[in-house]
Amino acid sequence: MKRFLLFTGFFCLLQCMVYAQELPPIKAYTSKNYQAGNQNWGISQDSNKNMFFANNEGLLHFDGNNWKLYNSPNKTIMRSVLAVGERIYTGCYMEFGFWEKNPAGTYQYTSLSKDIAGRLVEDEQFWSIQQVDDLVLFQSLDRIYIFDTVNTTIETVPTPGIFKMFRQGNTFYFQDNDLSFYRIDEQLAQRTGDLSDFNSDRVVALFPTSTGTLLLSQTSGFYRLTPNGYEPWQTALDDMATDLRVYAAIQLENGNFAVGTVAYGLMILNSEGQLIAQFNQRNGLSNNTVLALYEDADNNLWAGLDNGIDVLNLNAPLKIYTDVNGTIGSVYTAVEHQGMMYLGTNQGLFYRDLNGSAEFKRIDGTNGQVWELKLIDGNLFCAHNDGTMIVKGSTATLLSDHSGSWTFLAVRDDPDRILVGNYQGISLLKRNNGNWEFDGVIEDFQYSSRFLYYDADGTVWMNHEYKGVFQLELDLENKRLLNISREDDLPLGKNSGLVRYKDRLVYAAESGVFVKEPGQEFKLDSLLSAAYQKDDQYVTGQLDVDEQQNLWLFGANQIKIYGPSSFGRSIVMKNIALSEDIRNQVIGYEEVGVTADGHYILGTTTGYLMLDIKGFAPRVNVVQIGAGYMTSERGEERAITQAEEEFSSNFNSLHLALHTSNYDTYLSKEFRYRLLDFREQWSSWSKDNTVIFENLPPGTYTLEAQSRVGLNPSSNTATWEFTIAKPWYASNWAVGCYVVLGLLSMLFINEVYRRRYKKQRKKIEEDNQRKLEMERLKNEKQSIALRNANLERDMVSKNQELAIATMGMARKNEALQGIKKDLDKIDEKDARQALKHVRSIIENNLNDSSDWELLQKAFNNVDKDFIKELKTKYPKLTPNDLKLCTYLRLNLSSKEIAPLLNISVRSVEISRYRLRKKMGLPTEVNLVDHILSI
Repeated sequence: MKRFLLFTGFFCLLQCMVYAQELPPIKAYTSKNYQAGNQNWGISQDSNKNMFFANNEGLLHFDGNNWKLYNSPNKTIMRSVLAVGERIYTGCYMEFGFWEKNPAGTYQYTSLSKDIAGRLVEDEQFWSIQQVDDLVLFQSLDRIYIFDTVNTTIETVPTPGIFKMFRQGNTFYFQDNDLSFYRIDEQLAQRTGDLSDFNSDRVVALFPTSTGTLLLSQTSGFYRLTPNGYEPWQTALDDMATDLRVYAAIQLENGNFAVGTVAYGLMILNSEGQLIAQFNQRNGLSNNTVLALYEDADNNLWAGLDNGIDVLNLNAPLKIYTDVNGTIGSVYTAVEHQGMMYLGTNQGLFYRDLNGSAEFKRIDGTNGQVWELKLIDGNLFCAHNDGTMIVKGSTATLLSDHSGSWTFLAVRDDPDRILVGNYQGISLLKRNNGNWEFDGVIEDFQYSSRFLYYDADGTVWMNHEYKGVFQLELDLENKRLLNISREDDLPLGKNSGLVRYKDRLVYAAESGVFVKEPGQEFKLDSLLSAAYQKDDQYVTGQLDVDEQQNLWLFGANQIKIYGPSSFGRSIVMKNIALSEDIRNQVIGYEEVGVTADGHYILGTTTGYLMLDIKGFAPRVNVVQIGAGYMTSERGEERAITQAEEEFSSNFNSLHLALHTSNYDTYLSKEFRYRLLDFREQWSSWSKDNTVIFENLPPGTYTLEAQSRVGLNPSSNTATWEFTIAKPWYASNWAVGCYVVLGLLSMLFINEVYRRRYKKQRKKIEEDNQRKLEMERLKNEKQSIALRNANLERDMVSKNQELAIATMGMARKNEALQGIKKDLDKIDEKDARQALKHVRSIIENNLNDSSDWELLQKAFNNVDKDFIKELKTKYPKLTPNDLKLCTYLRLNLSSKEIAPLLNISVRSVEISRYRLRKKMGLPTEVNLVDHILSI
């Protein structure tokens, strides 16, 4: 019963120690993350910082970004792994061998045990692998097999049974099941005098130290080997539970010890055996059963667990306190004062003794939201949702319940007064006989006053997140507001902040950081505003100034710290690469506390961070292009190698992964890349490490990739050049064939067209010749017809003229004959009568219509149907009109027509005028032309 009570007390004390610990960052990888079995039995790292794990399902490979499982060669549990050079040696059930990377960037297995299968003991499993010089030792529970890497031979070391094998320098020891120690000497197992028998317990690890060899037993703690035998070495393990069982342990590079247990998680002991930290399932470890431990090249501690894999950044410049019970809540403010650490949270004010390891306790009467803890003249004041409090030790006294309080501002030139920024307005505290008490409220001022500061000229400034920055003129004696003016040039902004930095006021919002120098207006400060530029977007304008007069700005990807240099007013900058998601602070309420040892406290939503800003030094990181594949348009995949330089045109979509083997889990990893000759611009920085380019045209490309870890760029630019070949129909030989075929086709087509054109030209020439001949004949025929018609018209005209002339001559001859005869008959008696007769004859010949009828008949013979057509068209024409038309048809002038009609020329013109009227001809129509057209 007494033993049980002691154990119970120890367990409770241990739990308190665990919960009160500030622990380094832990990253947990579950089986869902790495897609393999739960248990991990061995861990190793190669020269490129790739991690390898002996997993239930096989060999696990982790390059810092990507997990890859290689199944065990015989589908059994893999128990051990060791990276040596380019080889990864592994052991499992009835099998051991090594893995090597192939050109595709993946690992292929080569079995060593298959050549000695007859020598293996039934059900033999290989639990440990060790290496020295050119020899690699594989240890099972029955034997040790030594592989000579130079001669490629395998020697067998028979043993009486092995619990575990150890290495001391270049010498190997093992403990058998009877707890006796043996040394392997020239492939023989011999009882050793170096280590006397240790019969108390099974030994888990041997540690060489400057004061002698230490042995860590499975259940009874540490022992030191002395000339007189083994003596217990007192450590923190001795005070732990009696059922504590150690399964794995290693000594770290700094001399500390990492001890993995079966049920109590992982303990870190210093070189004096004192407990530094304990990790278990309650404070971040994935599982309490630790199967394997390994310290990598960057001093990170890896733990292979019964369920998962964890990496602990033991040397990280920050420690994390996590409220595992949920009793503290989100931390808004933290202060160390008089040997106590105080935390102001959304659940109250908590404290603990800095020299103890107990949990934080809430101070009575402080349940609720605490906004600020502030030290003024050695007094600790608490701004609480319920009012204003003063804190002494583990008690808090309410000074005022006026509204809730935000902040405190010591009155300038009056150490006995303090301004309190409240939810509604400003109140005062006054020290009376050494005791602080409430001293009223500033009248006529109701603005929420979360930020209150004096400028260098003694003016009070207040910032309201949604209303702006105000300059206040206060009468403290009469508690009155004399004047208030808003700074109109400053932009409003969500989560904006105001602080006094040295003798300047600094205001920050999303649009930038504005600084008010003494006696001047607020002006945008380009240096400070750089904290919110493109690569570090605005999250909050909250500012803080620590005790060392450093100005803190909180960006999305980092914290920027500005502090005075040793040369005066200029400022220097330090970047703390902690992104907003890692900081996990309450946005808009970021605050910095300082510890006595110079560390900084940042509150988080689940506890707080303890920062050593000097430890945030850039770590070299190297980006590498990992394995990938090319896909075709049909979805086929083809693994690629960086040694491969050309791909067929069908596979033109690139998929691969980038990685950097940095395991600082508190730093964000980002990548960017570009593909020269396709996309010259760098991609944006992204946590996504995959590279995808689809449907690339044929050509030669160079992929360039870079990484940054915590904003620290990689020391290299990874490159890979590859070519996507042209399709067969666009290849050089195909183009040559196309050229030859084109030339032949052109020649053939030219010949075909030449012949066709020749034939067509001949046909066209024949057709043209035929057409020309026909046209010539037609023209000749028309010419003959025209000549005949002209001749006919001439003949008719001549006949007509002849007829008229003949008739005229005939009539004249006849008239003249008649006159002659009559003249012959004339005598003197009858002369007068005869002359009268002659006159009558002449008049009769002149008026005789028979002449006209004869002329008409002759005219009709020549110009047929003219008179008939004329009478038809103009039936009102008189015979004289018809005569006139006939004479006009003959194209006779009026003078020529007058004697024929036996009238004057004037009468002819009048007759023509009357004829036009009868025909209804307009004035612009020529009469003769009209008659000729009939």
